Amino acid sequence: MSAAVSNLVGVMLLLVITLAIGAAASVVVMHYVTVSTQNMQVTVQSVGLIKSADTTIFSITIKNSGTVALNALAATVNENTIASFDYGGSPISSSNPLPAGASTSYESSTLSGTFTIGLNYLVHITATGMGGSTYAADENVLCMGA
Repeated sequence: MSAAVSNLVGVMLLLVITLAIGAAASVVVMHYVTVSTQNMQVTVQSVGLIKSADTTIFSITIKNSGTVALNALAATVNENTIASFDYGGSPISSSNPLPAGASTSYESSTLSGTFTIGLNYLVHITATGMGGSTYAADENVLCMGA
């Protein structure tokens, strides 16, 4: 007499192995789908640059139009970097991120450099998501007179 596995036990073992492989593949695929559906994007809702005789006022409103919370947000115009965007009264950071769908605004009258009425200036925006990925966008703003 030889020791052999019955047909029923063999089928059961193959079924268990197949289910284990399927479950492992499912976990991998679901992770890939979750990661690939998260995107980073910011939208400039409004931007303004107004120059009077002795003051230049810059204002910008940015919306997190992606699906990932942002833990850093900065804008640069004419070599002036603005990195003090707030959300809920506190600076945007990893402990106070800008959630997806939320907006933030900034206004300053202390810009340095020369601005000329009638010229366009590039506003460069950078954002960092909670996972460390980055996003950049550019917007032009026309300097207008007061």
